[in-house]
Amino acid sequence: MHILKRTINNKYLVLSASLFFITLCIFIFLPPAWNEKIFGEHIYPLVRAVLNRIDSWLPFPLFYIALPMMLLDISSISIYYFIKKQNANAFKYIFSYLLSIAILFFWMWGFFYHSPILVKQPSINQIKMRKETVLKTFKRAEKYRNLLQTDSISPYRSKEIVKLMKDSSEVWLQKTMKLMGKKSRPIANDIKFWPRGFLMRNGIVGMYFPFTGESTVDGAIHALRFPSTALHELSHSMGFTNEGDCNLLAYLAAQFSKNPFVRYSAELERVNEGLYFVAMQDTVLYKEIKDSLPQIVAEDLQNIRNFHSKYYGRMSEMGNWANDRYLKTLSGENGINEYWMWVLKLQILEDEGKL
Repeated sequence: MHILKRTINNKYLVLSASLFFITLCIFIFLPPAWNEKIFGEHIYPLVRAVLNRIDSWLPFPLFYIALPMMLLDISSISIYYFIKKQNANAFKYIFSYLLSIAILFFWMWGFFYHSPILVKQPSINQIKMRKETVLKTFKRAEKYRNLLQTDSISPYRSKEIVKLMKDSSEVWLQKTMKLMGKKSRPIANDIKFWPRGFLMRNGIVGMYFPFTGESTVDGAIHALRFPSTALHELSHSMGFTNEGDCNLLAYLAAQFSKNPFVRYSAELERVNEGLYFVAMQDTVLYKEIKDSLPQIVAEDLQNIRNFHSKYYGRMSEMGNWANDRYLKTLSGENGINEYWMWVLKLQILEDEGKL
C-alpha cells in the first residue's frame, strides 16, 4: 500500500498522466471538423515548418538520432532502477516516459486520426470491382511498361528517379489536392531511407515517422515500388492518416508526372491491389481475368515479390498483425485492408466523373 501511494504521488507520473488524459479527451471529444481547423490549419503547419527546417540542416535522417535515443532512454531507466532493485521506480518512470511519448505523438501528428476522412471508405461488399475497370488498368500498365523500352528492370532504384521524386513529389501532390477540391497542405521536404530490410522485416515497406516528421522508405525496396511508396508516405506528412486515402493520393499524384517509370509504379500498385481485391470479393471474376494480365507486367510483379521475399518471415507476420491492431484502434475497423481497398475509392471517383 505504501509503494502504491508513493507511485501515485510521484510528480512526473502525475504530470504525464494528467497531460495524457487531457490530450486523450481533446482527441476523443473535439468534433472532427474543429480538430481539422484547430490542429490541421494552425498547429500542424508550425510543427511541419520546424521539422522541415531541422531536416534541411542535417545531412542525415533525424530518426537515426531520435529512435535510438528513445530506445536508450527506456533501456537506461529500466537497467538503472532494476540494478538498484527499485522496481516501483522503474515502473513509474518507464510508464511516465511512455505517456510522454504518446502525448508527443498526438501533438506532432496523431490528432489527424480524428480528422474527416478524405474519401469515405466503402465496405468490402458494398461495391463490386468491375471487370472493365480491372482490364483498363491492365492496358494502362502495359502501355507504360512498353514506354520503358527494356526487357528487364533493375530492382535497385536509380539516382535519377530518387532525385525526380525528391524534386517533384510536392508539386504533384499539391496538384492532386487541387484536383480533389482541397486546400494545399504543408508537406515533408524530403524522402528518407532506412537501412536495407529494417522495415520489411517488420511487414512494411515505408512509414511516416511522426516524432521527426520524416517520410521514410525501406532502403531495400524494389525500384518499381519506390515512386508510389514515396508518394504514399509524403501524403502522410500532409496529415492524411487513412492508408487508402494515401494510396489514392499517391496514385493520382503519379498521373501528373511525365515520367513513364513513375506512372508505371503507380499503375502496378493498382493492378496488384485490384487483383487482390477481386480475389477476396469475387473468385469467379478473378479466375476469369487473371490470365488477361500482360505477361511482362505479371513478371514484374513476380520479380518484386521475389526481391522482397528474403525479408519476409515470422517477424513480418507479427508486424502485419501489430499494424492491423494499430490501424483498427486509431483509423477504423478495416485495419490493413485499407491498403488495398483504395481501388474502390478510385473506381467511385471515376464513376462520379470527379477525375
